[in-house]
Amino acid sequence: MPRAILEIDMPDNCLKCTISDFEMSGSSENLFCPVLSIEIENFIERHKDCPLKEVKSE
Repeated sequence: MPRAILEIDMPDNCLKCTISDFEMSGSSENLFCPVLSIEIENFIERHKDCPLKEVKSE
């Protein structure tokens, strides 16, 4: 299968990521990463399993 790359600005943390989204869980709203299929608890840095890789500018 052919491969593709989606180019986005590299976020400093999950809160700034354009892929993550807020979802309702009961009466609270939680940040969710659809790529990792997990709820994000630490907004200060990127998740240790984040699949985003930095691309060096030429």
